[in-house]
Amino acid sequence: MKKHQIIAVLILLAFFPLRSQSQNGCCPHVDAGPDQYYCTGNALLVAHPSPDTLYCTTSNNSANYNSFFTLNSTCGDSGFCTAIPSMHIVVLDSCTLTPWNTGNHNFGNYNFYNSVTQTGTCRNRPENYFIFRMNSTAQMDSMAAMINNVPVGHYILAYSVFGGNFSTWNTNARNAFLNIGAGSIATVPNTVPYMFFTQKGYTTYTNEVIGQNAVIPISITLNLIPCNHFSYLWSPAADLNNPNSQMPVATPTATTIYTVAMTDTLTGCQVAYDTCVLFYCTAVGIHSTEMETSIKLFPNPVSETLHIEARDENISKLYIVDAMGRRIDEIENIYNKEIILSTSNYSPGFYTVHIETAKGVFVKKISVVR
Repeated sequence: MKKHQIIAVLILLAFFPLRSQSQNGCCPHVDAGPDQYYCTGNALLVAHPSPDTLYCTTSNNSANYNSFFTLNSTCGDSGFCTAIPSMHIVVLDSCTLTPWNTGNHNFGNYNFYNSVTQTGTCRNRPENYFIFRMNSTAQMDSMAAMINNVPVGHYILAYSVFGGNFSTWNTNARNAFLNIGAGSIATVPNTVPYMFFTQKGYTTYTNEVIGQNAVIPISITLNLIPCNHFSYLWSPAADLNNPNSQMPVATPTATTIYTVAMTDTLTGCQVAYDTCVLFYCTAVGIHSTEMETSIKLFPNPVSETLHIEARDENISKLYIVDAMGRRIDEIENIYNKEIILSTSNYSPGFYTVHIETAKGVFVKKISVVR
């Protein structure tokens, strides 16, 4: 077998924002994962939004009540306004993840705030959630109108406070929740805590939490990763197979610094990032196209089981990296030409499979679907 000189690539996967913001001042974030070595003649660049962590907890226990939400460990807001069954609605801007507040929006919510007099019905400051009383038909209608007017792509967090009186909800309130993916809303007991989260227009990512009883608190922790509405532009484009791909293949012949511009197509938000350096060097190994034909992965997309077959060399090791650059699975000391890998515990999305043999490292992108 003929050997070739190839590129051994070290990707320094660290993004440094250049702070070139759009007119509305929003600034999406992007990350590309950990350092990786490639010895197959090319490199896989990866651009993806970095996660922001949302946490929320609530309970219906008036003797030991605690209700708040945080974003990246920073308090978004907390507390309540008298012990009346209510729903708290939080809306996060899809680009900045800034919560809407009662100083800038009024939907007929109970916790009205007057920006002129700087006084409110609950607190004398803008609050980052909107309170709707569930013992009032008018308040239910106002809550429904608010949810229906939230733009597509924005995040919605809703949680009950001192019970949601769910069996008394009118058609407008119930349909507003059903339309954004809250499929359990009609069956939630009146007195247990309830929590719901979605990105409007993307109900696949809906989460619902229903309490066991009226005493035990509930909580939710979510990584907010915007899906399906980003476009990408990499430069320089000369050595990329597709500069508009989220994961282009690079084949540089010299050390190259690649920059990616990521745009939120829902909001128009854009920011450029100094992405990664591909260091060029030489090493003895086989050409990438030769490795490409010598190892097969199927099916792709995969749901439950991925088959990996090597034609010539035994596979010594493999590991799986998710879209956030985290190594989520690893198998060592294999020394076999065939592997059956269960993907049943993987969340839907894109992953890279790194396969090591005596002749080099093969990297292949797979898609996990359900």
